[in-house]
Amino acid sequence: MELVPLLERNAGQTEDDRRVAEENIAAIEKAGLFKIMQPKRYGGMEVDFRTKLEVTSTLARGCGSTAWTTNLINVCHWFVGVWNEQAQDDVWGENPDNRVAGVLAPTGTAEVVDGGYRVSGRWEWCTGCLHAQWALLGLPIQGPMGN
Repeated sequence: MELVPLLERNAGQTEDDRRVAEENIAAIEKAGLFKIMQPKRYGGMEVDFRTKLEVTSTLARGCGSTAWTTNLINVCHWFVGVWNEQAQDDVWGENPDNRVAGVLAPTGTAEVVDGGYRVSGRWEWCTGCLHAQWALLGLPIQGPMGN
């Protein structure tokens, strides 16, 4: 299946719905393009940033919104891929097809409490959140171990 013509056909629906058409998401998934920045040990391709940008540029010929979403999910996969093995296993250990969306703007807070953190706040504009199973959220830690 040619992705660019499919994305182009669905661009109007994506724009109207203000979310990437599910047919586009399924096609990107089937082509393996959500895994280009994912570590190889979880079935990813672990490509370099130049390749990621070339894939994004090609997808954008059909639908800029789909390309943007695919790009940002892959950036979040790269972030997870540089974290420790436990974090990577938490995200992909049981399901290597899990997708990660994120917003790193520190608009929430985390307070140190017994046993962990209490997180609160609001994060806007989290591209890909409707198509992801995990989310990365930027936030400062309040209290003795934080600010």
